[in-house]
Amino acid sequence: MQASNNNIEYKNSSLHYVKSGAGSTALLLFHGFGQHSGIFNEWIPQLREKFTVYSFDLFFHGKSKWAGESALEKTDWRNIIDLFLKKERIESFLVGGFSLGGKLAIVTLECFPEKVIKIFL
Repeated sequence: MQASNNNIEYKNSSLHYVKSGAGSTALLLFHGFGQHSGIFNEWIPQLREKFTVYSFDLFFHGKSKWAGESALEKTDWRNIIDLFLKKERIESFLVGGFSLGGKLAIVTLECFPEKVIKIFL
């Protein structure tokens, strides 16, 4: 499967992600501060057969835009990821992140402990 660009729209904000691979296991990846989803491009050839990889542009990075009047709250993140999981029909997943992305990986685990198979920090 060729990579595709996608967005989750939420309260006038947009979370951009790239979907790559065609494996049976979903893998969500969150980049570090000052980076964007493209940081994972070199990983895709090794992962695409076993995983469907979703690499995100965190808010204020890459193509994602946060238009909220206040800071992103955990409930906002839960709602956004819930919309994403429903859109992509994901029941369970692995999640990984480093630096700023590590924080969001942990929050994702906190919000969806029943769906997270494993976390990588």
